Amino acid sequence: ARFGDLPKLLGALSGDDKETAKQLKAANKADVKALAKERKAGQFVLRFDRGTMAEQQQMLDAMPDDTLEAVVAKRAALEQHQAQRDGRFRFACDAYVAAFLLPKTAASRAMVPTTGTLRNLAVGAEPTATMRTAVEEMAAAVPLLHWPITFAAVMARGGFDCVLGNPPWEK
Repeated sequence: ARFGDLPKLLGALSGDDKETAKQLKAANKADVKALAKERKAGQFVLRFDRGTMAEQQQMLDAMPDDTLEAVVAKRAALEQHQAQRDGRFRFACDAYVAAFLLPKTAASRAMVPTTGTLRNLAVGAEPTATMRTAVEEMAAAVPLLHWPITFAAVMARGGFDCVLGNPPWEK
């Protein structure tokens, strides 16, 4: 299973320090190369159990909801499911987005995730406290939709055949 690599281009955005962005880009390039070697050697084992999320979603969908007791039971099961899906995998998805949105400055360099960070999360490592805080604050400030979590059952079957959308238009 793949969680996706950060693009090789973690370049500077408006307000970012170009030298820090350059350093992060180089670190990410090395991380991508190391991860590719691990995958080729069969050493990389993904520890996110995304299949369980899909199975639980299917079980929730199949639960009856025709009586008050059934609705209460379904709600309790939904809350348990949401608590599980909001764990390590959600944090990894948030970290992926944070790599693009967090400011890249000398002071914040250690808070910006790279492919190596995601690889470490995938094998069970914990992020530093400062990175966790930065990622969680970014995720709270920005409305995020993580497709592998929101559409777990669809993604477990290989994903969507087609996605149509209406891009935002600037005035």
